[in-house]
Amino acid sequence: MKSIIQKISSFSVLAGIFVLLLQSCILMYGCSNTAGSSVTTEGYSLYASKCGSCHRLLPPQDHTMDQWRHYVDTYGKKMTQLEKQTVLDYLEQRAADAQDSQQELLH
Repeated sequence: MKSIIQKISSFSVLAGIFVLLLQSCILMYGCSNTAGSSVTTEGYSLYASKCGSCHRLLPPQDHTMDQWRHYVDTYGKKMTQLEKQTVLDYLEQRAADAQDSQQELLH
């Protein structure tokens, strides 16, 4: 009986340590806030609600920044200027040529 109690006690301690480690990882991941995460959240929400109400959402990397600007200007007639810019910020950060544009800025 004493052996069983020791095993249960050891298991409880190990389980507790595991839970604490898991919580620490979750906390660190949640705190690793990157610049632009609010752009991602708000931008995607607007993209989904404004654009997704009429058609299926296209992956941002399927088009270039210029193409996205054209689409938002052409089809975003019911959006405010701030909404358009928020959606564009989200889409342009993920556009097909976004990496090229970022590389040019670094050089």
